[in-house]
Amino acid sequence: MKRFIPLLLLLVFIACGQKQEKAGRPVSMEAFSSGPKLVKIPVTDPARIDSLISKGFEVIVAETGYAVVRLDSEGAQAVNAMSLNMQAVQETELVQRLIRVVMSDPADLQNIGNTGVDIWEVKGDTVIAQAYDIYIRKIKAAGFPVEIIEQDVRNLTQKP
Repeated sequence: MKRFIPLLLLLVFIACGQKQEKAGRPVSMEAFSSGPKLVKIPVTDPARIDSLISKGFEVIVAETGYAVVRLDSEGAQAVNAMSLNMQAVQETELVQRLIRVVMSDPADLQNIGNTGVDIWEVKGDTVIAQAYDIYIRKIKAAGFPVEIIEQDVRNLTQKP
């Protein structure tokens, strides 16, 4: 149950708000009056995503061509000042990766789970999990090696 909470919170952030923006449409500054919001920021240069991360923005997903970022009104103003476009997020843009993490100690499992990943399987020293990019960065920052097995976990779960 605990591992589903981060995903549920993300979906709540998308669903909440006084005014729902249509996917791909610009998000106005007024949309942030009801609280934080997930937005898509189109980018042509991957370095722009690195720049957002280094400036402390909460980048949930970093894909080629866009980032999904959680912003409050202050963050939205900063993004606006950077002349970046903010668009409504489509559910399909919330990409999660399937990852493999190797632990050096069984106690590391708790630390990995606490990052917010959804653990699928644990075999010996290896954890298989699905995770947003923000959680992958947290795991790497904690010193764990991370291998991305699948770029989009839906490729493994969608029916033909």
